[in-house]
Amino acid sequence: MNKISKRLTVVIAALLAVSIALAGCAPAAAPTPTPTKPPAPPTPTAVVAAPTPTLAPTATPTAVPKKEVRVAEVFFGALGDRSYNDYAMKGLKRAKEKLGVNFDYVETKVFAEIEGYMRDLARTGKYDLIIFAGNIGEPVLKKLSAEFPNQKFLTITAMVDAPNIASYDFKMEEAAFLLGVVAGRITKTNVTGFIGGVQIPQMKKYGGGFEAGLRWVNPKAQLLTTFVGSWDDPVKGQDLALAQYANKADIIFTIAGASGLGVIEAGKKQNKYVIGFMDQRYLAPDNILLCYVANMDIVVYNVIEQVVKGTFKPGRFYLGLKENGVWVTIDDAHPLVTAAIKKEVEDLKQKVVSGEIVVPDDPAGVEAFLKKHGKL
Repeated sequence: MNKISKRLTVVIAALLAVSIALAGCAPAAAPTPTPTKPPAPPTPTAVVAAPTPTLAPTATPTAVPKKEVRVAEVFFGALGDRSYNDYAMKGLKRAKEKLGVNFDYVETKVFAEIEGYMRDLARTGKYDLIIFAGNIGEPVLKKLSAEFPNQKFLTITAMVDAPNIASYDFKMEEAAFLLGVVAGRITKTNVTGFIGGVQIPQMKKYGGGFEAGLRWVNPKAQLLTTFVGSWDDPVKGQDLALAQYANKADIIFTIAGASGLGVIEAGKKQNKYVIGFMDQRYLAPDNILLCYVANMDIVVYNVIEQVVKGTFKPGRFYLGLKENGVWVTIDDAHPLVTAAIKKEVEDLKQKVVSGEIVVPDDPAGVEAFLKKHGKL
């Protein structure tokens, strides 16, 4: 029992004792009944209205965040080649700026490393698109497309049939044909040269188209052809160019990656002319007549855009003059490329676009091509 209960017990006991004592002293009287009032009715309590229910606050819908698109590319050769690799990088940078994608890249000069790098990228599972430019990547891409069926790939110049690969190649022979026309009109010695990087199938397209255009306008012209054996050996490229100039060539067309930079140096040293690749003319404006252009940066950007929009299209795609895949830098050409030559180039371009002229994609087809058009 707590302290409060004990105190109440004592008080009650005391009151009982007093009551008993008084009862024993007073005379007994008949009890007079005390009228009692009926209990007052309870005061009615006001009815309290039920509170108005309040609706739970509606959650503000939040926009579903866009999935971050990530791209990776394996570069074979070297960035800084003023050629395919630099143009592919240009496409990646534009996609980052315009589309908000992020990209990673790997550079290698060793063919045997390509497959390992690409497999490592695919294994991460974090890349929406993996890119490789170069015909030599064809066997690697065939293998990896089967090994990683959910991985999207873009390959440029290597044509692979797979449901997860977009393969793009250029009709190099069409632009090379126009370059041959320019060389045929300008050469003074009737000897021109072609220096390629590695002797891959695409080199036949360049060589066949260039020779066809050269002899289309100059039946006396001869073409010297050599290959560096590397995309990244400017010293050897220069040596080969010096040898061609020594053999009376006064114009050399080069498709050799960084090796082609050596060809340009040889042209400067000998005060001879070069037909370059992509945007190389500023490297030697007095010696480079004009350049071949393959719009690789546009291909890279457009396919990345497809991935961003969810419209990726696998398959084989060939881009020529009609598709704006290739062109020549006629508007920024050397002063030796006269207005008359520019007009001739534009007229022949339209004939190629219309299909009236089908340019040979192999030197072996040049003779038949020229005979067909009455140029022999």
